Amino acid sequence: MPAASCPCIWRSGTDARPVRTLAESPLLRAMRSVCELAVSVLAPYAIPAPQPEGHRMPHSAHVRKEGAARAWTAVACSLPWRLMTLPYRTAHRSSLRRARYRRSAVGLLACVVSAGTGALTAGATASAAGSPAVQAWQATQAPMPSTAAANPLVEVRQITCAARGECVGVASFNNAAGVATGVIEHLHAGTWSATSAPTPPRIAMPQRVTLTSVSCPTPVTCGVSGYLSTPATRRSELLTLSRGTWTAHAAPLLPGTLADSQTLSAISCPRPGRCVAVGRYQGGAHGYFQGLIEVQSGSAWHAVEAPLPGDTTRTADPFGGVAWISCPAAGRCMTVGAYVDNQGRRELFADVLSRGRWHSSRLPLPSRAAANPLAYLGYVACHGLAHCVAGGNLTVSGGAQDGLFEREDRGRWHASAAPLPAGAAASPDATINEVSCPAARFCAAAGNYNDSIGAARGVLETFSAGKWHATTAAAPADDRTSRFMTSVSCPVANWCVAAGSTNFTGLLETLARGHWTLTAAPLPAPGTGAVFQGTSVSCPSPRMCAAFGSYELHGPPQTGQGLLESYSG
Repeated sequence: MPAASCPCIWRSGTDARPVRTLAESPLLRAMRSVCELAVSVLAPYAIPAPQPEGHRMPHSAHVRKEGAARAWTAVACSLPWRLMTLPYRTAHRSSLRRARYRRSAVGLLACVVSAGTGALTAGATASAAGSPAVQAWQATQAPMPSTAAANPLVEVRQITCAARGECVGVASFNNAAGVATGVIEHLHAGTWSATSAPTPPRIAMPQRVTLTSVSCPTPVTCGVSGYLSTPATRRSELLTLSRGTWTAHAAPLLPGTLADSQTLSAISCPRPGRCVAVGRYQGGAHGYFQGLIEVQSGSAWHAVEAPLPGDTTRTADPFGGVAWISCPAAGRCMTVGAYVDNQGRRELFADVLSRGRWHSSRLPLPSRAAANPLAYLGYVACHGLAHCVAGGNLTVSGGAQDGLFEREDRGRWHASAAPLPAGAAASPDATINEVSCPAARFCAAAGNYNDSIGAARGVLETFSAGKWHATTAAAPADDRTSRFMTSVSCPVANWCVAAGSTNFTGLLETLARGHWTLTAAPLPAPGTGAVFQGTSVSCPSPRMCAAFGSYELHGPPQTGQGLLESYSG
């Protein structure tokens, strides 16, 4: 991938202490890998026409400290990757992470002192202390296979818990040869264990392995989506867990698929042997980008081209792609994605699987949407197929970026801009990263926005009584750096856990009795703050949750490790 495609880095401030270059930073090397995934998944949503300057389009499930808006800088930023060689200062470890992230924000004013985080809303409030009491989180350094490098540079993708005390997380790590390898973390009987992800037979190695999503309908059956890549090729893979054994399958190809274009971004398994995975591919008669659906039936998989709405362009590349999927029951699924219509505008669509057939429909947009809304959806959650909510962002009149909710109620879709707390910027650069809907009339969401002084803030949204209510995510009183909320899980209505990060601290926010209460994520050993990306928290019940992130273990040398958080009430 061309170096200039990756996130832009800029420098702020100087001093006389010894310097290293940003390119030497383990986390920033890991961020480059995150960029590669963001670009591969978001490429279908790019359009040929020039985009508005500064527009960013986030990846729902794969963002680091700078939040979902940062991921789209992999495509849209204009500063060259060579700025990675600018120096940062190494005074002491406690300031190392601050130096890195001051220089890694694009289009954001990083490390600005905030005006406070205790905003009240009509729905729920956020606080750094107070009732209700939150269960104590226990931190564990993610175990690694024996093949792991001394510095594994763990890159986390998703965690899911099928039952209390039964969780599976997927990630990638560098092996001793420096090649990214898949790892599966499993919580059982109170203990975490690690398994190297298998690869399909007859695959020439070494290849970089990226596991993108996991879904487990029972504690002993799971499906995982991902892909293997070299500089010249990319081929999707599907992993299944059955009877205690993980098996890897090469994802079936549609006719004419180009060798470097197949990517799977999400999987949903409502029942053992009935998983569905989604993504995109490039091929066909014209080499266009199209949405890809992989459907499992027992031990076999078959590929389907994702249908697009009737107004899809027929004279140019539609840049079709499916971002996420939710299957509330076997044979009943909802997917969301984006495409280019016959007027050259990037619009949104949903594909529904019902009675064995896929049906596509264009989704509505809020009345403030720009003529070309550059709309994006990165996540969808369903409580039954009749009640689904998707989250993302769009460009509105005047060029600002608003967070976006698309809500389906018995077959009819309703679009609304995500509300923001008081003090949000007029151009908030807002996005919704993840949604959780345990009931038809209650949902929660996690996202990001900029406040009136340009500081990055996390937002926690709840839907009840037919309306969305926004709360600014809290952070420790002594941490006034940027903050981002990336994941949320609600096992029942009015009880949720959201995960996110500041520049220093992992954030675990619990909603109970109408209040969001903050827990600063503990670390298993001396290190710098935790990073929680999209789909990084899962709660099968209010008495048990797990979160999967990463942190830097203090050295010497410092190493990028996986971080597993859990509590059981």
